[in-house]
Amino acid sequence: MRSIQNKHHKLEYDPSTHHVQFSGELDLGTAEEYEPLLLLLKEAVDASTDEKLIINLRPLKFINSSAINMLGKFAYYAREQKATVCLQGYSSVRWQRKLLGNLKRAVSSIETELSKPESQ
Repeated sequence: MRSIQNKHHKLEYDPSTHHVQFSGELDLGTAEEYEPLLLLLKEAVDASTDEKLIINLRPLKFINSSAINMLGKFAYYAREQKATVCLQGYSSVRWQRKLLGNLKRAVSSIETELSKPESQ
């Protein structure tokens, strides 16, 4: 398991299951600060050549515009690598629903999965 974390967010990547999970709040200041996260996502794509890579955004509470830009770069990279990627979010969380829809429109090969929180 590989992870990147600070006091506000955590990104975990499990190569054995091809799962990436974000949690906390992605609220870094600049695109350069997101570079380690983007590099880990690219590593996950490169390691998942024959497997679907699952990116779980459900535990994420907040995301700023620099993080959205980073996820867009990741989506384009995944398309260039012809990777199979599924982004997961909650249909009841407006920004997750909109982000996944926008990424799907920008990169049609990306799969999205929206669900309701288990407590609903």
